[in-house]
Amino acid sequence: MFEDESGFGARHRRWYQLHGHLLRYWTYPDDEKYKPPIGSIDLLKCSEKFRRPPPPDDVESLVLAKQGNTAIQWYLLSADCE
Repeated sequence: MFEDESGFGARHRRWYQLHGHLLRYWTYPDDEKYKPPIGSIDLLKCSEKFRRPPPPDDVESLVLAKQGNTAIQWYLLSADCE
């Protein structure tokens, strides 16, 4: 997963599980058994871009843009290939 860290882009390896319409993720595969996910993406709310009302503390970044009363969040994912 590509994430913004202090204005710099960083790729982080994550373990994903599709559960219904939620794509949940953990840092390591074994974490799925013992820990709650560190995040999730609701695939029902996906369109070309994720749009939501911006909380007052939202800051524009490489993965978040404000457009008036809307915040657009991008999720950039890639998968290993053998």
